Amino acid sequence: MREAAGADAALAQARRGALDVVVADLAPIPGVERSVVQDLLDEFGGLRVIAIAGQLDDDLPFAVEAGVDAGTVQVLSRPFSDRQLHDAIRQVLQEDALALRRPITTQQVLTWLLVLLAVVIVAEVIVLVLS
Repeated sequence: MREAAGADAALAQARRGALDVVVADLAPIPGVERSVVQDLLDEFGGLRVIAIAGQLDDDLPFAVEAGVDAGTVQVLSRPFSDRQLHDAIRQVLQEDALALRRPITTQQVLTWLLVLLAVVIVAEVIVLVLS
């Protein structure tokens, strides 16, 4: 388990691929227009998120609603028990383990393309050396 001291730290961890599930509060922070959840979902659409909200009937940010619809975001309404949080985390991780559809990020595609390019270059070098 890792803790991020703020939005920038959470985004940095996500960019390093260090996050399996994010638990974050949707409560507005004075002087900050967007929540870290919105930023994470905009950049990493398939990231699993448990978003803590004041009440389920509150208006949710668009990115959060889209994540709920896609099955990548679960909203937990305050107040909640430790057991409810535990169950939510377990459910999200089990769904991920079952390999449900998870959108591929641009970063993953680029990484795979770079690996493929490296393999092709190595193969070409071997062909040249053996010729």
